[in-house]
Amino acid sequence: MTNRYDDDDDELDHQVLRPFIVTRGRTRASAGVAMESLVDRRASPDDAIDGLESTQRQIWDVLAQMMSVAEISALVELPLGVVLVLVSDMAESDVLEVYQTAALDDIHLVRKLIDGVRAL
Repeated sequence: MTNRYDDDDDELDHQVLRPFIVTRGRTRASAGVAMESLVDRRASPDDAIDGLESTQRQIWDVLAQMMSVAEISALVELPLGVVLVLVSDMAESDVLEVYQTAALDDIHLVRKLIDGVRAL
């Protein structure tokens, strides 16, 4: 069996770090952040990097271009729930911009989507 800890290193491997430690026990993101929400950098790099924790810095680093929360989760190799909470925190700190997704209860939007798919 492989030991996931390095005896010479005091740091835990990021894969064994418990998600509730990273999110300080929170399990839900603020309203308006969903896995399909698009996220983009908002602040200038110098302003943003100063106050970020290491996991938030990973998120910042992968956002060279706008992408969804789910894509960020895959790239930083963290559970989706953790990334949702961290992105929410970063948005509240004006470091990131989160773009709301369209509500699927809008029948006109759903019909346009169906027509667009059929046109393909």
